[in-house]
Amino acid sequence: MFQPYTDDNCRYLGGDPRLDESGDAEVEVRDDGIRIQLANSEVVLVIPKSAIETVQATTQWLGMEQAEYEEGVIIGPDESLLRHVAVIVARDPEGIYPGGFNIRLSFRNEYVSKLFEKRCSEAFSLLPF
Repeated sequence: MFQPYTDDNCRYLGGDPRLDESGDAEVEVRDDGIRIQLANSEVVLVIPKSAIETVQATTQWLGMEQAEYEEGVIIGPDESLLRHVAVIVARDPEGIYPGGFNIRLSFRNEYVSKLFEKRCSEAFSLLPF
């Protein structure tokens, strides 16, 4: 039987135009979809199971400008910042973006991002990468 999975220590980085904000968030994988709630906010993004095409854990290397803008971290021009991300590709319910939305969540380490990918694959019968 499916057990819901929750992580209250992640960061919503954007990707869905219905939720313009980014910031600390709680993500919940449920049998009917994914629920993302921004911390200290009533704002909730619900991605139904039928809209989820793939979920992939990946590692991003941020340069100086991106690290400062997205993470609030100042690094030198020859440095980079490592970030563990899961990308959820979800169909656009309005059909405006034929490739769907690339919704990005940042996790505290590689293990947790891969665990999120695994839980989504199990809950939504997604093909493994």
